[in-house]
Amino acid sequence: IVDYRVMHTMLSYFLNKVSNALRRARVVVGVPCGMTDVEQRAMMDAVIQAGAREVFLIERPVAAAIGCGVP
Repeated sequence: IVDYRVMHTMLSYFLNKVSNALRRARVVVGVPCGMTDVEQRAMMDAVIQAGAREVFLIERPVAAAIGCGVP
């Protein structure tokens, strides 16, 4: 996360758009391969602080394969 403030503002905006007053969104985040445990924790904390109920991290190549329909 290069600019935490900008990321927090952007995530908060998106989460407010998709969440309603009663339920907060569950979020899936595509992350680069080789991301350290510390970086993963920082990403998860940032998304939770922006308003997500749950955060799931998935490596980008896996997300791309799922998006292409690879079983």
